[in-house]
Amino acid sequence: MLTRRGRRASQVLVLAGMGGVGKSTLALWLAAEFRRRGRPVWWVNVADSMSLRGGIVEILRRLGAPESLLRDVNDAAPTAADRFWTFLAERPAGSRNALLVFDNADVPSVLAADGTSTPADGAGWVRKAAGSSPW
Repeated sequence: MLTRRGRRASQVLVLAGMGGVGKSTLALWLAAEFRRRGRPVWWVNVADSMSLRGGIVEILRRLGAPESLLRDVNDAAPTAADRFWTFLAERPAGSRNALLVFDNADVPSVLAADGTSTPADGAGWVRKAAGSSPW
């Protein structure tokens, strides 16, 4: 994942396990490696939907997203996740090789597109980015 540089389609890696086994330590190591290689790292707390939206809005602000997108995410619009991933896919390839960490994801429905789906549906906040560059 660190060395492929766009030769593979987008990847979603899920690190899951019970508390105390070192998930955060591994995620911190991976984040440090991404930074060392000059790649962006975005760390989003998803303990609840408000924290998730706040983290996504901060990423979008740093990337210069339009106000309409920031508003949709902040207001939990039904298309917010779709618009977020579309915006990221339209970025120049060099700015897309980022690591996005969703931390404290104890309630999977927070990452879903709505309150009834699951993150595995690929329609919410966890999905492969559009296009062929890895995230």
